[in-house]
Amino acid sequence: MVESLPGDVITVNADEVHDGLPKDGCIRQWRMLYIEPAVVRAIADDAALGGFEFQSPSAQDERSRILFERAYATARDAATPLGFEQALIHLLVGTRLPARRSAAAAPAAIRRALDALASEPAVAWRLTDLARLVGMSRFQLLRGFARETGVTPHAFLVQRRVRLAHALIRGGKPLVEAAILSGFADQSHMTRAFLRQYGYTPGTIAALR
Repeated sequence: MVESLPGDVITVNADEVHDGLPKDGCIRQWRMLYIEPAVVRAIADDAALGGFEFQSPSAQDERSRILFERAYATARDAATPLGFEQALIHLLVGTRLPARRSAAAAPAAIRRALDALASEPAVAWRLTDLARLVGMSRFQLLRGFARETGVTPHAFLVQRRVRLAHALIRGGKPLVEAAILSGFADQSHMTRAFLRQYGYTPGTIAALR
């Protein structure tokens, strides 16, 4: 039995049986991509993967979430078939790459950068300030951060801001106030980030309160 938590990326191969039953009767919502096996085989052939099969039924790493979110967001935009094709290839090929180390196993300087961004996502961070905080050059920080997490400091920060905004909106904050408190320039900036990460707008969350 596989147990997954909110935010995990769950993968199921074409010939696998699954039920997706929620634990303890809890209500869950899914964002799902169904990829035709023939499409998967074609991508595997193009990338010389020698066949394709998801290796893990549930992924908790930031890289997997971002790859899925990009593919899901572009799949909803019929005007960008090229973008979806690219995102889908990145998603499937990315799942075959060795998993990056957890934040706990990352070098101390990168852990400090992660902690700083995660604990204060609303701060108007500059790369220069973050690099000085952890005792690295800007280039060292960019390279090391991407190597350990699979994303840039800016991409990680936006992810954290969206999560903070999500929590604020669910807690009753107006959209404009939630945008400012979570570090976005304005509500439209927050909305664009929401769409990329979740596939729906902040107004959707506000309407469910």
